[in-house]
Amino acid sequence: MSTSPRRKVIEAIREQITSGRYTAGSRLPTELELADELAVARGTVRSALRELAETGVVELRRKIGCFVAEHNPLQPRHPHRLAAFVVPSMPGRHSMYGRLLEGLEQAAFAADCDLSFFNLAQSSEKALAVVEKLKTRPLAGVIFSPLVVSDYYRVNSEILDLFEAGRIPYVTIDTPVARGGIIRGNFVGSDGYHGMRLLVRTLAGQGFRRFGSLRVFGGVYTSDQRYQGVTDELAALGLPFEAAFHQEIADVPLPEQGREKVRRMFHSRSNLPEVLLCTHSILARNAADELARLGFRVPEEITVVGFDAPNDQEPFGFAAMRQPFVEIGRRAMEILLESPPGSIRQEFIPCQLVLNPNVKETAAPSVITA
Repeated sequence: MSTSPRRKVIEAIREQITSGRYTAGSRLPTELELADELAVARGTVRSALRELAETGVVELRRKIGCFVAEHNPLQPRHPHRLAAFVVPSMPGRHSMYGRLLEGLEQAAFAADCDLSFFNLAQSSEKALAVVEKLKTRPLAGVIFSPLVVSDYYRVNSEILDLFEAGRIPYVTIDTPVARGGIIRGNFVGSDGYHGMRLLVRTLAGQGFRRFGSLRVFGGVYTSDQRYQGVTDELAALGLPFEAAFHQEIADVPLPEQGREKVRRMFHSRSNLPEVLLCTHSILARNAADELARLGFRVPEEITVVGFDAPNDQEPFGFAAMRQPFVEIGRRAMEILLESPPGSIRQEFIPCQLVLNPNVKETAAPSVITA
């Protein structure tokens, strides 16, 4: 006897739930999508879903959709879970990714969830291949650190589009991906905007009046927000803003980033900035090195400020912001594993301002929390 279309749909959905493609609490495709996928009528799908709901396998939520029941008979009460950490480059224990990984591991261990990572090698082509591979695995979801490239929003939006098309839950970390000025999906990162405002305010309180800045190529949300913090606080304090001393770098290899702009800004030794604020640590390192090559003493003549220290044991030889990467990783994993399907959580965690005592003689505290 041949299997009826309705029974075919029921068995197909049961098999997908049992295999882990759809896990407890996850949303099933729409009736129309299931009808197309299984080559049956939409009414057949609707009838099959009703039977699955009656047996406790799925839950039908009016005007929302169909979800796998939290305590359905096809999956264990506490199923084994796997999350993926997708990064632009290979994480190291003393890098930003190493600290993010520490927080991710803490939360994953507490939730009895395994964690694997995928290295995109700063390649949009490899990113697309990795997403296709992830779509075939029963995942709790993905923690995604975007590729930092000149065409940032287009490249990373395509990756998020693939996550969403494959119904892969994700949390973006460190730098958000926005569309029309609105951050997409779940996100956890540091509050660079208020961190930079605090930094400018603190340095101004120590007597600095002439500020310059160096930021990565336009369109990277994190850099844009940090730079906005600089300009807003300078305006709030009534301090001068000289466009020639606030530069955006070209998209060149990391060791060269910012150097050409520093040479242009400091070719003359008159009326120069007293402090150079950098939106990223690599820019601060390169700027300090290039200034030394030009004969400037850092920080005695010019203070260079990097946004984040490479790690707690090796602070820069100049002022630095410290980002809460471990906490960012921990919160991202908690949101991925605990948030109800369809909910959106976006969190910006305060940074810590750590000023090198050689910046300038001052009675101000050396550590200020944003």
